[in-house]
Amino acid sequence: MRINWIFGVILLVISSGCTTEVAHDHVHVDVDDRYGTEAFREAEIKTSLGGHGIPGHAWKIENPVENTRTALERGAESYATHCARCHGKDGTGGGLINNLVMDPMPADLTDFHVQAYADGEIFWVISEGSPGTDMPVYKGTLGESEMWSLVHYIKDLD
Repeated sequence: MRINWIFGVILLVISSGCTTEVAHDHVHVDVDDRYGTEAFREAEIKTSLGGHGIPGHAWKIENPVENTRTALERGAESYATHCARCHGKDGTGGGLINNLVMDPMPADLTDFHVQAYADGEIFWVISEGSPGTDMPVYKGTLGESEMWSLVHYIKDLD
């Protein structure tokens, strides 16, 4: 008798169209409406690869530099000068410095988690660094268009 009552309550909840909420780091997301919502993106950022301290709005920032051969060449030049020593020539994290002193190791920029970041998120990490890692702040060292070209190059590593 008690099992029938519990089954009836479950059936009632399911048939009433109730949605389930997922809570993570104080971000509540309606599972039925989570894809494409800002709250879901914020929760996803906080959980993927440590989040790198990326603010929730960064994924909305569009790259103002057109993805051209010139932009990729400029990005490749910046990468060779500023990034390859840690992330490796091919972006897989096998740079000269990382095996000696870095904890945590530099990110594999070809990894699908990194490639899934929006341009604005990658720009933010380049510009502001990554808390808890040795990733430096390049704002002030690199110009904005140079960092955006670097974003194009990183996205082209996959």
